[in-house]
Amino acid sequence: GYTATRGLVEFPDGHNLQQTGRQITGRGVRAGLIPMDSNRLYWFVCFNDASGEVIPFIFKLPLLFKSCFVCGLFSVFHLLTVNVSDTVLSKMHMLKLTGQRINDPELVRKETLSYIRGWSDEAISEAVKRTPCENLSRRRIADRWMWPVGGPPLYQGGITLAGDAMHPITPNLGQGGCCALEDAVVLARALSEAINVVPMDGPHYERDKVEQALEFYTRERRQRMLPIGIRSYVIGSLLQNENKLFCYARNLLIPKIINADAYLNHTFYDCGSLD
Repeated sequence: GYTATRGLVEFPDGHNLQQTGRQITGRGVRAGLIPMDSNRLYWFVCFNDASGEVIPFIFKLPLLFKSCFVCGLFSVFHLLTVNVSDTVLSKMHMLKLTGQRINDPELVRKETLSYIRGWSDEAISEAVKRTPCENLSRRRIADRWMWPVGGPPLYQGGITLAGDAMHPITPNLGQGGCCALEDAVVLARALSEAINVVPMDGPHYERDKVEQALEFYTRERRQRMLPIGIRSYVIGSLLQNENKLFCYARNLLIPKIINADAYLNHTFYDCGSLD
């Protein structure tokens, strides 16, 4: 797994990045800078944090299946032979080993800087150092795919879910908030069509129509979110890999075979309107 530290920082005299985002990829760690305006920057640092935890093989089986399904046998091999990083032999590392969350923002800052120490691009280090404590966030990255079968019910008794409660995805596509807004549009339209019909058989008829609307909503969102979740997971697996040979090939080939339009085509989705 991996963890993301994020922050928002302001440069009173400007950050000199124009309006161009930047991502730096290493072995098991990556960082990015995204301008919000001429003075404010959003940044992130993602780093692997297996932390030497011993997981019984029986609990690895779902992870093995997931890795095999989206990344092939190489990902399975990497999961079974993951090396524990020795770059953070500090209090932060010990906190992770014991499963505790790091709540001290200064510890979060030190941990983040330890992962990008020595990088030639100093812009990300400067952004991390300048970020106020209240603008620092550290979260473990997790997802849950909307499989067609299995899993908990997504609607029941006139109640359903939306956003991360229904389909948490890794942040590699930047689509979490966007997809939640899509949920709102699709759900509102489905419910509007259900409750605006003339009741024929009393309240039971209306309740049945609502259930049908929720079933339609979850089915439509599954068709959208399952591919998004898998795609985001695959991209994260590629970018967080620690194998030296794999990273060399990745950094050499990906810029040549993937253009911006192909990478962003998931954003062209039309969820319809509320008219």
